[in-house]
Amino acid sequence: MRIVTFTGAPLSVEDVVDVPLGLAQAELGEDVPARMQASLDVVTSAIHGSHAVYGVNTGFGKRAKWRRANRAHASRSSTDHHDG
Repeated sequence: MRIVTFTGAPLSVEDVVDVPLGLAQAELGEDVPARMQASLDVVTSAIHGSHAVYGVNTGFGKRAKWRRANRAHASRSSTDHHDG
């Protein structure tokens, strides 16, 4: 099976289509996890912080005014309740 390696470089339409169809396997490039760490640190800090951060510890759209009390549940439910 063909392997599509995610490095941050542009992907072809074929790559984008084939991975979810199971025609290609996706993998992260060697340096990608280290490059993602800074973003993870920012989000983790926001989740545990006291300030509202849109879409991280609040809802989306009309629900943005509500803080998420259950932060573990927030990431799971946010896609279920996105109403722009």
